Amino acid sequence: MEHTRHILNLYYWIGFSMILLVVFLIFYISHFYYKTLFSKQKNLQHQMMDEVLKSRESEQVRIARDLHDGVLGDLAAIRFSLNLFKNQLSTDQQNFIIQTEEQLQKITQEIRGLCHDLVPPILETVGLVKTLQTVLEEKAQRTGKKIELQIDYVPVLSTIDELHILRLVQEWLANHFQHNRSDSFCVVFSPLDKEHWKIVLTDNGEKFNWKQLMQQSQGLGWKNLQARVMILQGVVEQNEVELGNEIEITIPVRL
Repeated sequence: MEHTRHILNLYYWIGFSMILLVVFLIFYISHFYYKTLFSKQKNLQHQMMDEVLKSRESEQVRIARDLHDGVLGDLAAIRFSLNLFKNQLSTDQQNFIIQTEEQLQKITQEIRGLCHDLVPPILETVGLVKTLQTVLEEKAQRTGKKIELQIDYVPVLSTIDELHILRLVQEWLANHFQHNRSDSFCVVFSPLDKEHWKIVLTDNGEKFNWKQLMQQSQGLGWKNLQARVMILQGVVEQNEVELGNEIEITIPVRL
C-alpha cells in the first residue's frame, strides 16, 4: 500500500507539473502572439501614417511649385508692365501705380514665405538646426510674433526624421496662429538621458488641455502633429505652467 501511495503521489505531481507546464506554454504563446500582433499593427499604423504624410508632402511640393512658377511669375510680369506704363501717366496716376506695386510686392513676399513653409529649400543642404533658425526667423518677421529657438542637443537624424521634426514645429506654430491668441513662442531642443531627447514647445496663449484637444479637435493640424510624434516613436506630455501652455515631446534616440 505504501509503495502504491508513493507511485500515485508521483503520478499526481507529474500530472500537476505537466498541467502547469501546458498552462505556462499557452500563456507564453498567447502573450508572444498578441505582442507580435500588436507590434505588427503598430508598425502598420506607422507605415500608413507615414504614407499619408509623404503623400501630403508631395502635394505641398506640387502646390509650392505651382505658386513659385505660376503665381509669382505672373505677379512679376504685372509689376514689370506697370513700371513700363507708369511714366506715361499723370502724377496722381503714378502714385496710384506706386501703391499698387507696393501691394504686389507684399503679396509676392507672402507667397514666397508660404512656398518656403511648404517646401523648405535648405533642409537637405544645411540640416535641421540651420533650417529651423532660418524658417523661424522668417516667420517671426512676417507675423510680428516673438519666436525663440534654443538648441542644446539634437541627435543624428535621418533626413525624413528631420523633415518630421521641422513640420512638427511648423504645424504647432500654425495651429496657434490660427486658433490661439499667442504672440510669444519658445522651442527648446535638449537631452533627457542616454536613450532619449526632448522638444519643449511653450506659448503664452489661451490655456488648453492636450488630451481633450486630441479627442475633440476636428481639424487636421493637431492630428498631423500627433501623427508625426507617433512616427518618431515619441510621447507627448503637457506640463503645468502659470501662463500659456507647455508641451514636452520625448523622442527616443534611434541609432
